[in-house]
Amino acid sequence: MPGPKDAKAELASLRSKIDKIDHKLLDLLNRRGEIARQIGTVKNTHGLAIVEPGREQQVVSGMIAANRGPLPADSIERIFAGIMIEMRNLQREGKE
Repeated sequence: MPGPKDAKAELASLRSKIDKIDHKLLDLLNRRGEIARQIGTVKNTHGLAIVEPGREQQVVSGMIAANRGPLPADSIERIFAGIMIEMRNLQREGKE
C-alpha cells in the first residue's frame, strides 16, 4: 500500500508538470500581449475603438466551441474575458 511518501513524490511530479505548463501559458500570454499592442497601435493610428464587443464574443464563442474539457464553458468564458480585459489595457497604453 502506497504511503504518504509516495503521495508526496507523486504530487511533486504533478506540480512540476503544472509549473512547466504555467511557464508556457505565461509565454503565450506575453506573445498575445505583444500582438495586442500592435493592434492597439493600428487602432490608435486610425481612430478606431479599442473595444470591439463583436470580436470579443467571436473569440470567446470560438474557444468555447473548441473546448474539449475538463473546464466547463463558463470557466472558459471567464478566463478569456479576463485575458481580453488585460489585452485591452495593453492596447490603450499607446493612447494615454
